[in-house]
Amino acid sequence: MSAGHRLAAYGELLARYGQVLRHSWRIRASLGGPVLSEDEAAFLPAALALQERPVSPSLRFTARVLMLLVGCVVLWAVFGKVDIIVNAAGKIIPSGNTKTVASVDVAAVRALHVREGQAVKAGDLLVELDSRGPDAERDKAAGDAVAAALQVARSRAL
Repeated sequence: MSAGHRLAAYGELLARYGQVLRHSWRIRASLGGPVLSEDEAAFLPAALALQERPVSPSLRFTARVLMLLVGCVVLWAVFGKVDIIVNAAGKIIPSGNTKTVASVDVAAVRALHVREGQAVKAGDLLVELDSRGPDAERDKAAGDAVAAALQVARSRAL
């Protein structure tokens, strides 16, 4: 069977479904039978009461809400944007020239004057260091030296 024949067959099938739907829509009022009120349906036998009772409006409302939610989900799936985040282990290798900046003394960083990717020139201030720790150690060492010198002087005096 060629594609043309298959397409013609699908066209005829859809046309037939359309005819049946139009005919059913025209005679839809006569297909239902008499509509009973809630009080009339209460006096029918149990099986007929379930068949003939009018549909509850809460069920229609629930069906409409569910259809609305499904529609919202479909619209969100089509038009919504979701950030994709992936966690992975790896190593960052810089593409340009890099320099390692190190302090001669052990100190804490007081202020950082550059940002990542910023171009700097020779002599620019990059980092302010707080050298209270090394200064305190130097002062302690000087005090220890003075104490040792006094100890030597006392030992010689005896």
